[in-house]
Amino acid sequence: MEEEIPEALYLLNMISERSFHQKAPNLLYSKFVATAFLRVCFGYFFILNMFVVVVQATGVIDIFFDVLALQFLQQVDGIAFRLAKMDVFGKHIKRASTRKCFRVEFEKLPFARRKKMSIFVKIMYIFNFCSLLSAMSVVTYRQNTGYYYCRSIRVLMEDDIWIGAFVVSVDDEGVVQLVERNDLIYSYFNGVYVINGTRHGRPIYVEQ
Repeated sequence: MEEEIPEALYLLNMISERSFHQKAPNLLYSKFVATAFLRVCFGYFFILNMFVVVVQATGVIDIFFDVLALQFLQQVDGIAFRLAKMDVFGKHIKRASTRKCFRVEFEKLPFARRKKMSIFVKIMYIFNFCSLLSAMSVVTYRQNTGYYYCRSIRVLMEDDIWIGAFVVSVDDEGVVQLVERNDLIYSYFNGVYVINGTRHGRPIYVEQ
């Protein structure tokens, strides 16, 4: 859904300084480049925010609603611009948003005249792809190695008792050694547990 980066790169690729001065002689080309650069930065912030949302989310529904909120924020400027042209924010804002420069159509440049910019755009897309893939690879690797596991857990249970529970004792290999009936007092297990290795891909916590 991110569209600010490709649109800004497309404008830089298609509108040269010469054609810009021919169509809009009263405007500065440097301001046009600055606005395109700001759009690129905005797009990168959007992607970074999306990445953080996906990494920290605990459910698919949470990601869905967060993405909808981000998409709305990304479209606020376009909505405000259309409202300004409808004279919602006053005459001065309407005149500024309906200037002739916003309706100018630029001729499509041949590939020979925009070859350098085309190469730059392709490099940007490759950079974006490699950056996102590298970040996701790091997160996936850390997930598999237990980097994000809690180092310690504090357990606090109520004073409940399970009378006649089946208590199973297992060894380090996970083999059942003893099964017996006993009263299970939950509060007996209260305390702080620290991580001590893994078993079958799951962390093992031992009472400190």
